[in-house]
Amino acid sequence: MEKAQIEKRVDKKADKKARHRSPNYPAVSLKRAVELTQMIYEKDRTHPVPISIAATRWGLKAKGSQVLLYTAALKAYGLIDVAESGANREISVTDTARRVILNSEDKKEILQRAALTPKIHREIWDQYNGELPQDDILRNYLLFKRHFNENAVGGLITQLRETFVYADMSNIRIMVDDSDDSDQDVQQDETQEDTQLGLLVKSTDAKPKAVSLPNTTDSQLQLRFVVPSGEILILVPRTMTKGDYKILSAYLVAFESALPGHSEDRKPAEPIQGQ
Repeated sequence: MEKAQIEKRVDKKADKKARHRSPNYPAVSLKRAVELTQMIYEKDRTHPVPISIAATRWGLKAKGSQVLLYTAALKAYGLIDVAESGANREISVTDTARRVILNSEDKKEILQRAALTPKIHREIWDQYNGELPQDDILRNYLLFKRHFNENAVGGLITQLRETFVYADMSNIRIMVDDSDDSDQDVQQDETQEDTQLGLLVKSTDAKPKAVSLPNTTDSQLQLRFVVPSGEILILVPRTMTKGDYKILSAYLVAFESALPGHSEDRKPAEPIQGQ
């Protein structure tokens, strides 16, 4: 009898070793995450809420694993802030989430940024150039390139597709930041809001880094370039497409032929981001 119990414990340990955890990913889609966040906002606005009370808002038991999964997912999308830990943990609705819930004019852009905030979402977006492949190809990538647990792959693919449809990622309206900060909460940058500037570049010869579109106006983005001869300001529509960019580039090339040629010897400066 004792031998059988020992063998059973050994088998359990072997099972634990055989299992492996998938990389972190949101347990729910962005659409569901917004719904869960709205449940908190309707009762508590942006006040800090103990995790036990948040659980009741979601109709869950305070100590259930589902509460932890929901909390992690909402944080991954930048919809809530989390303070403290354990029984003292509190969550609060972010301004990003508040703008979505209240249908602000930039809701679509906010949702698109939020959809790419989880690291695995951004990785897959980059891997397939913003267009998800068929499920079998995506499954193969997640299993053998990213080493996901096979039991998790189906759920991730489903929530990823729902997230990208909800955020209308086929009609992207943001320029995606190249920096690897996708694990951070999506927050409005206070400095950017105050200055209302777009991108500041010291020279048109230097290639600027792509950044998320700032809230210059409801419909336009202002780009500011500082060159040796002075300043260049360009206003572009927020809905600008790659096709529009090609047309603009053609105009600039034509304009270049009319410029004096004495500026070639000027050394270009390095690009910097807006103040």
